[in-house]
Amino acid sequence: MNTMTRVATTVLFAVMVVCSGCFGEGEDSMVGDAVAGEEWDVVSTPAEEEEEEEEEQCVPQCAGLECGDDGCGGSCGGCDSGDTCSDGECQSACTACMNTECSYEQNQCESNTQCMLLLACLMDCSTESCMDSCIYSFIGGADDLIDMLECMDDECSWDCG
Repeated sequence: MNTMTRVATTVLFAVMVVCSGCFGEGEDSMVGDAVAGEEWDVVSTPAEEEEEEEEEQCVPQCAGLECGDDGCGGSCGGCDSGDTCSDGECQSACTACMNTECSYEQNQCESNTQCMLLLACLMDCSTESCMDSCIYSFIGGADDLIDMLECMDDECSWDCG
């Protein structure tokens, strides 16, 4: 064999070794019916697929949440029977109703210091004379408190008992 033939044979052999599997349909091969001007489809190896799956794994986002969606299709927890989840927090049915149906009245009372003091005072009372004393002490909050309680009675009586 002359030198040119030996070089050609060596190059051909090297190409065959380097490209062994390049044209088959094994796991590590390039597959396709490439014609001039078309691209080959590259099939990933199992190791490459595992790396991609690890990078794409979802991390649940439950910090500060007691219930609701974790952002990955799972749950951060659930609420007790009769309670509902609102913004990651379990609320009684009464609180949920008040926050939706009576939010205006509730906000009016919360923004009126007299209403909030009256409510706190009344919660500590067990006698009628105590209640009368609270009402006279914080009369400026009576209208807003009455509006909130009427809404609660009209809209949320089933949930608030």
